[in-house]
Amino acid sequence: MRAFVDIVQNLTSSIRFIIGAVVLGLMAVGLFMTIGATYVSHKAVDSIGERVERLGEEAIRAEQEARRAEELAKDGWGYRPVDANGKPAPRQRDSESVKNGWGD
Repeated sequence: MRAFVDIVQNLTSSIRFIIGAVVLGLMAVGLFMTIGATYVSHKAVDSIGERVERLGEEAIRAEQEARRAEELAKDGWGYRPVDANGKPAPRQRDSESVKNGWGD
């Protein structure tokens, strides 16, 4: 009977050790993931913020260039306004510019 009790006790202590090791392993993985997410999230937010800022600056620069080209086209300097895709808009010839040879 004593041998049976020892076997059961050894078995339960082994199971307890295995469960404890699994729990500690899961806690370690959770800790690593938490620390990693905390570190990575700040880096990701910073890089996304810089990219959005750069895209915003490029959009402002493109809008300013389009406005400048449109104003020069109104003055007859041969610039044509661009459409939303950045391609030149179709020419609109007025009779005076065609007559004088300007704006072609």
